[in-house]
Amino acid sequence: MASWKILLVFCMIFLVFPAQVSLAEEGPDFRFFQRLSLFQREADGHLGPMDIRGDETWGNGVQLEVQIRIDEIAERVASVARFSTHQVQPGETLWDISRKYGIDVATLAGVNHDIANVHNIRAGDEIRVINIRGTVHKAKQGETVDCIAGEYGVCPEEIRRVNAEDLNSLEIGQEVVVPGAKPADFAERGGTLDSFVWPVTGGRISSHFGPRWGGFHEGLDIAVPTGTPVRAAKEGWVSFSGWNGGYGNTIDIDHGGGVVTRYAHNSRLLVSRGSFVYQGQVIAYSGNTGRSTGPHLHFEIHLNNRPVNPIRYLPPR
Repeated sequence: MASWKILLVFCMIFLVFPAQVSLAEEGPDFRFFQRLSLFQREADGHLGPMDIRGDETWGNGVQLEVQIRIDEIAERVASVARFSTHQVQPGETLWDISRKYGIDVATLAGVNHDIANVHNIRAGDEIRVINIRGTVHKAKQGETVDCIAGEYGVCPEEIRRVNAEDLNSLEIGQEVVVPGAKPADFAERGGTLDSFVWPVTGGRISSHFGPRWGGFHEGLDIAVPTGTPVRAAKEGWVSFSGWNGGYGNTIDIDHGGGVVTRYAHNSRLLVSRGSFVYQGQVIAYSGNTGRSTGPHLHFEIHLNNRPVNPIRYLPPR
């Protein structure tokens, strides 16, 4: 009898122990790290798309932990600078391309040093596109990451974070992505996106921004003769062009980033809604339309749907 019991115990050990080992090797924790490893390889471009969250065999706790890990990996992958190529289509501008990829013109200029003028690209040109805003700096002899960071006013750790390559020893001509920076020669290449120009030449300010006649004047009135060329104070997209009640013939330009300019009381409009205009381009001729006390241009700047004093943004006269 005792021998039978001993034999039974050995049989149970033989059957149960391998099953426990199998569960330990292929249980939720094992599958978690296995699938996470696959996701890491996918993020590095070695595998095709996967749907980790679709695995219903995991417990809720494991799924939550996986999602946290996935978010961490995705954030790290997204922060690394990656390049792609865009072929310019007929009629496309750098502004069109920047809007398509969610970056800005300065970034496109910063990663395409062969573009001599940001307003002059041709259909068929190949434009490098990057997934983060910034510029590309070509290392000079003896330069270090700290030197480059000081030149652009950014943190060295940020530069190291977005560059996939080893930056401990820079070679001459090596490209270094500098996040959040703009090319030093941006203005020389026609890039004036950060500053406004006066919408008309000459004239006097007949009414300033602020309280007026018991109300509030949301812009500047610049007294100029009817027919004076009105120019875009900054490049952007025409979001409105037409008659706008007391404003008369009006043009609104969306410059991105919540910035909109308005040009009112014009005698003639030269651009239509949806058009792209360059800074300094003639968009209308001044006039006396709408509710107006005489020939002038009414000019406004809006930031996040609120009017701001244009004098703060326009260069000194």
